[in-house]
Amino acid sequence: MKRFGLLLLLLCVPYTAWGQRALTEVDLRVNGIGSGTPYSKIIKTIGNPLRAEKHGNDGGYDNCADGWRKTLYYRGLEIGVLSDAKGRNYKVISLEVTSSKWKISPGIRIGSDKQLVRSKFGKPNGATVPGENVLNYVTKENLGGVTFYFKGNKLVRVEMEETLC
Repeated sequence: MKRFGLLLLLLCVPYTAWGQRALTEVDLRVNGIGSGTPYSKIIKTIGNPLRAEKHGNDGGYDNCADGWRKTLYYRGLEIGVLSDAKGRNYKVISLEVTSSKWKISPGIRIGSDKQLVRSKFGKPNGATVPGENVLNYVTKENLGGVTFYFKGNKLVRVEMEETLC
């Protein structure tokens, strides 16, 4: 009887894994900038920010990620960056887009309709929640999340954030 139970367990585990749907991954890029883009490329690509702010009372050090965090502010675009432990080599960890000025790859902008976003990025992850007008995805390699926010049928905001802990 023990062998039968073990055999049944071995047969059921792979079946459960086969039945799970893979999450739809999105490599969100704004004017060519995405997760992991170095600070130097940000400045070369879109120029200096209007302002930059470090986070927190401790000058922006993130113990969880073992680096310094700051946000770069542009009109209609916020870019979160994280350094290494020595305060160097900043790279993109988050994006928030609220202006149609910025190109969101592949071929959408703020103001695009929901069907276009779905056609470009694929089936969103999770169930649709009544009353919420969003599409949720995970980042490339499932390092965090990407959320598209709509008012009516029009895209009004896009957020991407890596999970640091």
